[in-house]
Amino acid sequence: MTQTPGMGRGPFKHNGWANALSGASNPKVSSDPWIDISVHNVGLPSLSITNPDCHGYLYKVGGRRKVWRRRYCVLKDACMYYYRDVNSLTAQGVAHFHGYSIQETEIGNKKFAFMLSPPDPVMRVWYFSADHDVDRKRWIASLAESIGHWICMDNNAEQECNDVEQEAGEEKAF
Repeated sequence: MTQTPGMGRGPFKHNGWANALSGASNPKVSSDPWIDISVHNVGLPSLSITNPDCHGYLYKVGGRRKVWRRRYCVLKDACMYYYRDVNSLTAQGVAHFHGYSIQETEIGNKKFAFMLSPPDPVMRVWYFSADHDVDRKRWIASLAESIGHWICMDNNAEQECNDVEQEAGEEKAF
């Protein structure tokens, strides 16, 4: 019979379990500040997220049931918080769009739809639809700018940042 260090006999036999339980009950600070911020923001009412990049109603396709539902959405730092309605006290969920690309599309009877494609094909593709084309263009421009800003921050690649900022500026000029 093999013994696990710290699990043997004597006064130190419970150290391994104690350390494991302590680590589970007192999680270390996350290494990803964006996760920490978005976890905090999910618990906020929709109108309490300060300085959003964009906000308003969109239709969103659900992850499990592929049904369109109208949701109040708040975009902040390339994260989309979605709420049942504008008066909801907490978000139903959040999508992290860092590295995603945006494309206009038509899906079924949704003429003003757009999709967000992930940088890795194993990740989820997100579908949204606006009530009219002006709103779709507003969301696409805001998403492009918000996502582009964080690509620049993450990669610290000056030329790529200049290209993304120029594209976002061109998309906003409708």
